[in-house]
Amino acid sequence: MEKLFISHFKSPSNIALVKYWGKRYFQLPQNPSISMTLKNCFTEMEISAFFAEGEGGKVLEFLFGESDFNNTLFNTNLESRVDFIPRIERFFEHLSKQHNDLSWIKNFNFKIKSKNSFPHSSGIASSASSFSCLSLCLADLTEKITEVKISKEFISRISREGSGSASRSVFSKFSIWGNIEENESMETIISNDEFAVQFDDYDKIFNSLNDCILIAASGEKSVSSSLGHSLMNDNPYAKVRYENAKNNIVKILKAMKVKDFNTFFKVLENEALELHGLMMLSGDGYILLNGNSLKIIEEIRTFREVTQLNLGFTIDAGPNIHLLYFEKDKELVEPFIQDKLKPFCENGTVIFDSCGEGPQNIENLSFEKSSI
Repeated sequence: MEKLFISHFKSPSNIALVKYWGKRYFQLPQNPSISMTLKNCFTEMEISAFFAEGEGGKVLEFLFGESDFNNTLFNTNLESRVDFIPRIERFFEHLSKQHNDLSWIKNFNFKIKSKNSFPHSSGIASSASSFSCLSLCLADLTEKITEVKISKEFISRISREGSGSASRSVFSKFSIWGNIEENESMETIISNDEFAVQFDDYDKIFNSLNDCILIAASGEKSVSSSLGHSLMNDNPYAKVRYENAKNNIVKILKAMKVKDFNTFFKVLENEALELHGLMMLSGDGYILLNGNSLKIIEEIRTFREVTQLNLGFTIDAGPNIHLLYFEKDKELVEPFIQDKLKPFCENGTVIFDSCGEGPQNIENLSFEKSSI
C-alpha cells in the first residue's frame, strides 16, 4: 500500500432561507430547511493521509488561516490550531466506527491545512463550509485508498454528522435537508433527515440572487448555535415552530417555482424574525440582534416600499443581516447599501456574495499557490 495520499477541495458556506433550528439524535433536524449555496465564502482544505498500520486516527497537525474584513484574499500565513484537533479526531473516530467504508481512517494519521475566505464571526456558517470540505476530502481519500465509489448523498450524510448545516453545502445553488411531509403541490420533492438533496424545480431567475452580508457586529456570540439548538428542547413554542417551518418550506418552494417574489421574501423574513423570537423565548431568553441590526432592517423595508424592488433580508443566529436581491437590480441596490446601510455596519464592513456552484476539487493546484 502507498504510504501517502493527498486530497484538496474547497467547499462553500450556505445561507438558510427556511431555518434549521432544533435537532434530535444524531444531528437530525426537527424540521426541513432549504438553503442557498454561496459562491465567495468558502473553506479550502488539503488533507494528507499517512499510513500508520493500525495506530492511526490521529491528527498530527492542523494549520488554519482566514481572510480579514479588509482583504478579499486569504491571509498567506497559516497558524497551528491545536484546539481544533480534538474535535476533528472525535469526528474521525465516529466516522470510522459508524461507516464501514470509512474504517480505513483508523489506519492512517493526518495533516490538515484549512483556510476560510471569510472572517470568523461574520454571520457566515464556517461549520457548514469546513465540515462539508472535510467530508469531501475524506470521500476522495476513500476512493483513492479503498477504490470504493462514494456518492454525494453519503458525503452529505457524513457532513451532517459533523454539522447539520454542512449537509447542504455539498450541493450547488439550492438544497433541501429534512423530510417534507406529503403535499399535493410538492409531489416531486423527495427529501429526508439523513442527508440533503439538490433542489432544481424552480424558476432560474433565483440563480441570480446576490447576498450582501451586513456586519452589524463581529464579536463572539453570547450564546452559541449549539447551545441555541439544545434550548429548543424546552422552548414552549417549539412545536409551533416546527409546524411553521414545514408550512413555510412548502410556501417558499412553490414561490420559487412560479416566480412569486412577494411570498418568497415574506417567508424569508418571517423565518429570520421567528428564529430570533425563539431565542428571546428560550431558557432565560437571549438577544443576538443589536440596535444596528434593527436599523438595517428598517432601512431595507423603507427602501423596498419606495422602490418596489424584489428584495428582502434574512438572518442567521447572530446580529448580522443578509440582504438578498437580484443581479438585475444591482445598480440600484448597491448604492443604497453604500449610502444607507454601511453606516450601521461595524467599520462600514459588508461582504458581497451570490448564488454559487458548490464544491470544487482543486487537487491539481498546490495549497500554497492556490488562486482565490
